[in-house]
Amino acid sequence: MLRRVWQAPGEVLERSLRPMLGMEMAFLTKSFICKSAWGVAFTWFVAYQYMYNKGDWTKQGGFKPHFSKPMTTPNMASFPLANPEFERTSPSDYNDQGFKAHPNSEQIRACIPLKW
Repeated sequence: MLRRVWQAPGEVLERSLRPMLGMEMAFLTKSFICKSAWGVAFTWFVAYQYMYNKGDWTKQGGFKPHFSKPMTTPNMASFPLANPEFERTSPSDYNDQGFKAHPNSEQIRACIPLKW
């Protein structure tokens, strides 16, 4: 019963295309349209999760994108050396995930002693 309800819109589309395209082309067109709709829905889901549900230190889930430093090119002022804008100076700079920029990060204390 559920399968018939699920496939009903595609069957209606296929029946309406049969007089113009024939049996085989109507089936292939229906299949292509349905699979394309699934692909678009999946792409929208991934784009939404990436844009609005990024995983940072305030949440447990979500996408956690990590970006590498950009390449130093000849048109940069510090060309032969690494760009100081992207250099990491302390161990806390690695995998920061926006912790330092958050307004509440100064109020949080570690629950495990950091030095013995």
